[in-house]
Amino acid sequence: MKDLNTLKYLLTEDIYLIPETNRTTTTASPITEPKAPQETSPPLDIKETAEVSASDFNFKGNKNGSVIVLVNDRNNEALNKEQEELLLKILKAVGISKENMLLVNTAFTKVDNIILQSLSATKILQFYPDYDLAESPTALYSTVIDNGKTRLISDPLNDLIYDLSKKKMLWNALQKMFIE
Repeated sequence: MKDLNTLKYLLTEDIYLIPETNRTTTTASPITEPKAPQETSPPLDIKETAEVSASDFNFKGNKNGSVIVLVNDRNNEALNKEQEELLLKILKAVGISKENMLLVNTAFTKVDNIILQSLSATKILQFYPDYDLAESPTALYSTVIDNGKTRLISDPLNDLIYDLSKKKMLWNALQKMFIE
């Protein structure tokens, strides 16, 4: 790990460093269906639209940002407080500011590869295991390059909030994507 200090933003639980000689590797978790969110509070606002082009689709953040964050929450147009806090911690841990990302809820805004390619971001964090947008299937917490953009598919933010093992898998994948 290059910067253990950044872990404090992502993991709030106690962390123990395991020497490289004793480390065991784990494989990605099986793909699971997203769970319905349990709490709603709309700090980030996303409006519903039909098919759209890159110039007029609804989003939160910066269309010229370096990272596209895709969520798919049919029950909420916006992230709830816990989801937003976790997302901001994840971004901060890899050195991305809130102002340098674009957030899209694909349940309310249809985003296809044409739209993604028209945006300047080079990295995509997809917080739902739906492979419709991926050119080739990939396991959760693995990176794949689709049309010149590096994509990381993760479990939904709701699943990550209280699951330390999923947070660890996400952190390992984020390091490969942003830090190494």
